[in-house]
Amino acid sequence: MQRPRIGIVPDISPDGRQLCLSKQYPEAIRFCGGIPFVLPYHPEFREEDFRLVAREIHGLLLTGSEYDVQPELFGQAFKQGCGPVSKARDSQDFHWIQAAMELKIPILAICYGCQVLAVYFGGTLYQDLLLHRPGSLNHKPHTDATQKVHPLQIRDGSYFMELVNHREVWVNSIHHQAVETLPEGFQLDAMAPDGVIEAFSFRELEQHWIVAVQWHPEYIYREETLSRSIFETFILQAKKYGNQRFG
Repeated sequence: MQRPRIGIVPDISPDGRQLCLSKQYPEAIRFCGGIPFVLPYHPEFREEDFRLVAREIHGLLLTGSEYDVQPELFGQAFKQGCGPVSKARDSQDFHWIQAAMELKIPILAICYGCQVLAVYFGGTLYQDLLLHRPGSLNHKPHTDATQKVHPLQIRDGSYFMELVNHREVWVNSIHHQAVETLPEGFQLDAMAPDGVIEAFSFRELEQHWIVAVQWHPEYIYREETLSRSIFETFILQAKKYGNQRFG
């Protein structure tokens, strides 16, 4: 297989009439060796429709969103600071994750994608870091997305340490929510200086490659080593999956 097909989950407009996607995602996929494939969505899609489409891709990219994850999905009521939510977006992502899990498709989850992935597997979120986690940094400063604003502290012995062999790298930050409790079966890979979870991965990566990051590597992969390594490794895993599944 020359270039694996990467299914990219789009955002959904509030009226449900448009699918939206930052061009940074397909550009990063193409730059690192994959073929970007924007996934379809329709409110009447059934489980088998998601599964049928998923059979045609080699990797799943869960993207960021203008929405927050519905608090009821992780057992909480709405709290102050929680932003707009989209039942359609949450449902869509849950179905794509389910299909990817059944087929063992490699998954890379970014920002909202990181959060919805954690919730799907039973994790919880802070609905607003500044309001509900005293001592947190401002993880959504009004800066350009290409600007690196805080360091990541990479855990010794983690999967990310294998990728870059550095204890610290600097990344951008465009989020006000974050994972509070990791779901069972996942391991912590990196934190912000205030202890906020910035990256985690599936404990059984050799059986199923699943990696989630809170920052936006699609904006800084050209100059930041870890962000580029994550995309490149994702593409390699998708290619490996494609060769095993499709020959």
